[in-house]
Amino acid sequence: MPFRALPLLWILAAVAQEAPKPYGLVWLDVDPGKAEIALDGAYLDAGVWLISVAPGDHSLQVRKAGFKSFDTRFGISPGQNLHLDVHLEAGAGGDSDS
Repeated sequence: MPFRALPLLWILAAVAQEAPKPYGLVWLDVDPGKAEIALDGAYLDAGVWLISVAPGDHSLQVRKAGFKSFDTRFGISPGQNLHLDVHLEAGAGGDSDS
């Protein structure tokens, strides 16, 4: 009898591993490209467009030399997908040399 229960435990373990994670996804569409992106003050690798974030409130900063900086706050829920369009305006600002 104990051996019959073993496959069921494997199935339950596999299902538990594939359960949705308590994160949301933020998809960034930034124009112009090669801008510096910071989430909650931590800079991300250049070219990051899809970010997995914990639920709650977050801050986003986008900077590029020769353009006005973009700063915003957003909230996200577990499993939520959020699309943010960021269009930087030409002008003074930005911290990057790129």
